[in-house]
Amino acid sequence: MKNIKESLLSLPLSRKIIVVSALLTSISVFLPWYKDFDFFKNGASYLGITGPLYLIGLLILVSAVLSALVSLASVFKYKVPDLKVKDEHFFIGASSISLLLVLIASSIYFHNKFGVNILDKEVGIGLIMAFLGTSLALVGGVMDLNKGRFQYIKKHADQMADLNISVEEAIKNNNE
Repeated sequence: MKNIKESLLSLPLSRKIIVVSALLTSISVFLPWYKDFDFFKNGASYLGITGPLYLIGLLILVSAVLSALVSLASVFKYKVPDLKVKDEHFFIGASSISLLLVLIASSIYFHNKFGVNILDKEVGIGLIMAFLGTSLALVGGVMDLNKGRFQYIKKHADQMADLNISVEEAIKNNNE
């Protein structure tokens, strides 16, 4: 147990953010996303994996679980199938698609033609958590993508200062 804890703590910040956001997003699909009340004060509450848009919730759940598994592969020492894509690109793609799905679900739920005799529509905590989780995963993926650039800058900061070279010039020179 102690080795797992140490391994989790040794993950880079970007991977920790991805794992936390995947956990947050995974929990969110089991919480209420949407509530509506009709003229007779009858209402319905839909979880992320129930109701007319259950497939969106399932896709978001699968995306979050896959992101967590890829991110934690090194901690649990299991081999991830070759995705032909860098991990950071996978994180950005999965979180972007999930964020798009959350926005689509929101636009459908809150469209005035969705529902019959609906007087009141409320957003649930699950939809808010899904939005925050997928947004946070996108930030973690971008941080993971840029880690090489930041490591290069940290490694060569003294040389750049001595030569009076800007960060942009140093990155451009490194890419050439």
